[in-house]
Order: sequence, then structure tokens, then C-alpha cells
Amino acid sequence: MMFGLLACLLTHEQGSAGRPYADLMITNGRVWTVDAQRPEAEAVAVSGDRIVAVGSVEQVKEWQGPHTKVIDAKGKLVLPGFNDSHVHFTGGGMQLDAVQLKDADSPGEFADRIARRAVQTQSGEWILEGNWDDQR
Repeated sequence: MMFGLLACLLTHEQGSAGRPYADLMITNGRVWTVDAQRPEAEAVAVSGDRIVAVGSVEQVKEWQGPHTKVIDAKGKLVLPGFNDSHVHFTGGGMQLDAVQLKDADSPGEFADRIARRAVQTQSGEWILEGNWDDQR
């Protein structure tokens, strides 16, 4: 019990303001804030999985502790939460609605899945896509 409490205290060191130090600081960047009133800043601080400070280098330095990792962005652009999963939305959406054939274990199951989709498809409409594994 005492060891667990000590470990918790050590992993969440606090600064003079009584708040935890940031785990990560990115300084000297062009931080896009997504705030129309203040669209750009110089630095950002992150604690755990949250952005805790955005502003000038001096403002964000208040969050720096002895174990804070500091990255100098050297004037480069910093985008919060940008994640490119590289999905082509139209094709990706169509694929989600396609007949799923990739794991069909036999030609019969393959045909059954297409037949079930045909029952749900209006007369004259095409059944498109159908991701299958030509090696199976």
C-alpha cells in the first residue's frame, strides 16, 4: 500500500502551483490553436493525454518539471490531434456497405452472401464492391 502511494506521488510530481508538471512541452513552434481569436501560439504543454497550456514559451514554461520532455520545434508547424488515417471517404464508405466476402470459406458461402444482399437490393440496382480473397 505504501509503495503504491509513493509510486503514485513520484509519477505525478507537482510544481509550485500545486498542479502536476507537464510530461511534454513543444516550444519555439508555430502552434495552430484552432481558436479564431488566437490562431497561433509558440508553445504547448501536455500532461498525460491532455493539452494543459498553449501560449508563449514563457507562459508554457510554468508547466516544466524535472522530467518534462522538451522538444524544440525550430519554427515548424505544430497541429494538435492531427491524425491521417488516409481513408478515401467515398471508397471507404462504399467498402463498409459492400458484401463482405473476404472470409467466405467456400464458393457456396460466397454465393449465399451475395444472394442475401440481392434480397435487400432494389430491382435494377447493382451490387457493387465485395472485398474477397482470391487466394482462398
